[in-house]
Amino acid sequence: MFEKLLSDKFGEYQAFLRRRMVEHQIIARGINDPPVIEVLKKVKRHLFVEEHLRTRAYEDQPLPSAGGRLVPRPYIAALLAASLSLKGTEKVLELGAGAGYLSAILSGLAKEVFAVDISLSLSAETASLLAAEGCSNIAFRTGDETLGWPEKAPYDRILISFPAAARPDALLKQLSDSGFLAVPLEESGEFRLALYSADGRKVKETPLPAADFSH
Repeated sequence: MFEKLLSDKFGEYQAFLRRRMVEHQIIARGINDPPVIEVLKKVKRHLFVEEHLRTRAYEDQPLPSAGGRLVPRPYIAALLAASLSLKGTEKVLELGAGAGYLSAILSGLAKEVFAVDISLSLSAETASLLAAEGCSNIAFRTGDETLGWPEKAPYDRILISFPAAARPDALLKQLSDSGFLAVPLEESGEFRLALYSADGRKVKETPLPAADFSH
């Protein structure tokens, strides 16, 4: 009984930290997409970071996962998710699923998520964690993220979570006619989030802090 009480109190405290994270790190920086806000309040970021760092899980910084990959800073995860303008009916391809935190966020925002990561062990661990958290609308594949998942195309949205040096033209072919792709681009140490339509037209561009993509 004492253990259950302790677990309940810990859960309540983590929920409080998530709400505070959203208020101070997300909304205060101009991200006000209601579905994204609600999902960020629910996704348990502390489960995705190394166990000894769980007390710091809701701080404003990227943190390593048990598999050695970075769990993105909450603001960056929110910015990437909000950039997709998801309504809950979309089929999304996520490239570079990594620790799975962003996958969990997308799971709560889209109809289907197809996630690709190059690490077999990491993909298996991430898939197990997300299944335990009830993210049943995610399919995982181990492979080269730069190739996408052409067998499941077309997608309404494609999100590349790692920096690229140029527009990924090959991946644009996996978009539906009305879809678009979001990718962090790096030039001379500076990062920006670029959105591209299926025909290669640049839709939007947003500056990004370089430190958030130092894997």
